[in-house]
Amino acid sequence: CGAALAMCATCSCLLVALAVVLPPVPTSAVKSPPRGINTTKAVSTDPPAGTAAPKPPSTATSLPTVGRQPTATPYPTPTNMPTPTANPNAGYPEYTAVVASDSQTITDNMTSGEQDCGNDKLSSCYSDMQILDSNVHIFRADINANPAPPCLMDVDSSLRTALQLLDEGAQAGMAGIDQNNPTLVENAGTDITEASAYLRRAAYYVRMAHC
Repeated sequence: CGAALAMCATCSCLLVALAVVLPPVPTSAVKSPPRGINTTKAVSTDPPAGTAAPKPPSTATSLPTVGRQPTATPYPTPTNMPTPTANPNAGYPEYTAVVASDSQTITDNMTSGEQDCGNDKLSSCYSDMQILDSNVHIFRADINANPAPPCLMDVDSSLRTALQLLDEGAQAGMAGIDQNNPTLVENAGTDITEASAYLRRAAYYVRMAHC
C-alpha cells in the first residue's frame, strides 16, 4: 500500500508538471463536430403569435380582368334638324300649264264665234256659244283641280272673273238666238268682250310669273 501511494503522488506531480510545460492546444486542432449535427441555434423568422405576417411588396403589373369590356366613350346627343317647310308655291308648274293650255282653247273659241256671229251665221254662232260654254266649265274644273299657288292668287282672281263673264255671255248669246232677241245677243257680246280683257291679262301674268 505504501508503494502504491508513493506512485500516485508521483503521477500527480507529473500531471501538474505537464499542465505547466505543455502549450495550449490550437483552435485548429479542435475537431469539428460530426457532419449533420447543427451546433448553431436557429433563429426563428416567424412573427410573434397573434401578429399577421407582412405581405411582400408586389412588383408584378396587374392584368385586366378577363371579360371586362372597355368603357365606351359617350357620343354627344345629335341635335334634331328642323323639319323643312313645304314650299307653298309647289303647285306653280301644274297651275300655269293648265292656264296656258285652256286659255288658248278659249281664245280659239272666241275667235270662231266672233267670225260666225259677226256674219249672221246664226246656226254656227249658236254652236260656237255651246262649245265656248262647255270649255269654260272644263277650264274652271281644271284650275279647281290644280289650285293657284299663293304667288298667283291675284291672277287666279282675274281668270275666274273672265270665266264667269264668258259663261254668262255664252248663255245670253244662245238665249238671244233661240228667242230672236237682239238685246240678249248684244249683252252676250258685251260680256264676252269684257271677259277677253280679263283673260288676256291673266294669261300674260301667268307667263311672266316666277314663283
